[in-house]
Amino acid sequence: SISELIQSVTNRPNISVYVGAQLQDVGGYIGNYEVTLRRDSGETVQENVGCIVVATGAVPLVPEGLYGYDGKKVITQMELEKRLKEGSVETKGVVMIQCVGARSPERPYCSRICCQTAVKNARLLKEQNPDAHVHILYRDMQMYGTENEQMLWDSRGEGVRYDVYSAEQPPSVEEGKVRFYRSLTGETVEIPCDLVVLSTPLIAREDAPGLSQLLRVPMDQNHFFMEAHAKLRPLDFATDGVFLCGSARYPANVEEARSQGLGASSRVATILFKDKLVVSAIVAEIDTKTCVGCMGCMDMCPYGAIDYLPEKLICQVNTILCKGCGCCASTCPSQSAMLKGFKPEQILAQISAL
Repeated sequence: SISELIQSVTNRPNISVYVGAQLQDVGGYIGNYEVTLRRDSGETVQENVGCIVVATGAVPLVPEGLYGYDGKKVITQMELEKRLKEGSVETKGVVMIQCVGARSPERPYCSRICCQTAVKNARLLKEQNPDAHVHILYRDMQMYGTENEQMLWDSRGEGVRYDVYSAEQPPSVEEGKVRFYRSLTGETVEIPCDLVVLSTPLIAREDAPGLSQLLRVPMDQNHFFMEAHAKLRPLDFATDGVFLCGSARYPANVEEARSQGLGASSRVATILFKDKLVVSAIVAEIDTKTCVGCMGCMDMCPYGAIDYLPEKLICQVNTILCKGCGCCASTCPSQSAMLKGFKPEQILAQISAL
């Protein structure tokens, strides 16, 4: 169980757990990150870590002002799950409305897990009360995977009803009934019910932008963290030594989050189990004799790989962080910043050889 897993983690002497702590500052680089945490008591703690995994998750949207949501007769799927766990659901008619607050101008994305959650909860309702009428109003049923698709067909066999509604004419929740326009037949239908359940999306946490700035990692327009490459590096950031998993990346179900967690831990192991790390051969270097310390290269570097040395009044490249993008070389007014192997005389020599 989860409680046993938590107990196992907290009892390990080589694992430090900071409950309720907030990340204040991050410095360093892969294999040698310096993080500062602030605990609930106000005390700050500094730790040296080799890698960082962003697993902040996401939170369900509270649909204030949508479909008459009141937390009593109009509730969310999360609130329904809580009632099901407590065994306090006594209803003869339930209507579930999908895509509430999602696939809209404010949140244009599909949360992916809402349909799975609705079908699962509908089956649990039928299991507790086979005579209950459960109706799901949807725009598109997104049941990823063969097992979830089978769960959808099983629910139909158990008596769960499904109807398509149009986004241009959404359902209206009234006292004791839900009215919607059935686009397939062109008629308006009323469904009697005593409970309405809204399927709302998972949204990014409010502190995600701040964390993005601290770690210097990108986010998308919905404030979910963006991986280095969706196919080739789905659990990596472009910043070496920083990984992500679960719903911090995009809404994920339990099995997906678990698989991504295992993948991220494996990626961390490939770094921590090495005696040394090999840096790229194509990195930038700054000529200390001609650098004037204008710091223009620091502003352009997307990886934070350049530091200013106030005692020498020059800039210096951290070759571990450098990715050889060349932004500094193209910006430097004194041509002090260069990519190794790509100096002007080297490139001209290659052209002359042709």
